[in-house]
Amino acid sequence: MNLSCDKYGRTFIVEACDNHFGSIDAAIAFIDGADRIGAHYVKFQHHIWNQEMDETYELSDNFNEPLHEFLKRCSLSIEEHSQLIDYCKNKNVNYLCTPFSFQAFTDLYDLGQRVFKIGSGEFQDLLFLDKISVYKDVYLLLSTGMCSEEEISEVVSHLETRNLSFGLMNCVSEYPPKIGNPNYKYVKYLKKKFNNLDIGHSDHSPSIGSSLAAITIGASIIEKHVTLNSCFKGPDSDVSITFDDYELMIKLSEDISNQNYLKGISNKELKVRSWAYRGLVANLDLKTGDKININSITSKRPSLGIPSNQYLKILGKKINTNIKKGVRLKWEHFEE
Repeated sequence: MNLSCDKYGRTFIVEACDNHFGSIDAAIAFIDGADRIGAHYVKFQHHIWNQEMDETYELSDNFNEPLHEFLKRCSLSIEEHSQLIDYCKNKNVNYLCTPFSFQAFTDLYDLGQRVFKIGSGEFQDLLFLDKISVYKDVYLLLSTGMCSEEEISEVVSHLETRNLSFGLMNCVSEYPPKIGNPNYKYVKYLKKKFNNLDIGHSDHSPSIGSSLAAITIGASIIEKHVTLNSCFKGPDSDVSITFDDYELMIKLSEDISNQNYLKGISNKELKVRSWAYRGLVANLDLKTGDKININSITSKRPSLGIPSNQYLKILGKKINTNIKKGVRLKWEHFEE
């Protein structure tokens, strides 16, 4: 299954997560924002809290209340997800969602969804993934946060036996990771080891730097959390950027080629060389029979006469005519 992408083959996903706080109007605003900046997908989360977890009062770094209580208060219903899917159809952006239980998956599948994001917490849930693998027309993007290299290899090998279409997202499950330590370079390892899979970068850092860096080493999918307003505080506010920052990232990514480059001289560079390179010029008045030393010559633009990179060939040579200071040197000015 082919993901929507730009002309360079790159896919940009706006992660709305639960930054809508249960408001359908806010969720719609995320779709409008993703459409405005040119993202390919806007991703939500489908939670049926009692299908995915028991009540627990352990707190994650990015939560100041028990997760099940937050989900009870802020999760969107499947009817609201259906509304968002329909709204996306009238926009130039695709709906994407993470199901956090098999019931959530089937809910979305019944609404026509075939591309799904799988979070790091479910990456090693082989029971969950095997149930999904029965549906052969789906494509999964799996985040690899909290996993070792060995665990990633084991899950990939397992899914390949299930004939399931999927890609991998490099991820650090910290909220947020320390600036300078988002592990984007691991993209290169994933691309080399799993060269038959789509490899992306799910970025929890509060800046666009590591996502752009990941693109330079071949990440073809970028997912970043976004907030409608940086003043809004919630579980994902510390890992979210604004739509303006996301738009800037997309624009800057256009300067990053995803093709191998063989060093050569382009036609445009040849034109620049004609005036930017330098030729040799007499640095003082010279008389017939004078020997050239390094102080008697200089270099100036444009590259006329003898190129300056050939100066060693004329050092110590005698000139066969008088030459005024500032005159371009030519090979015929020298004795054989």
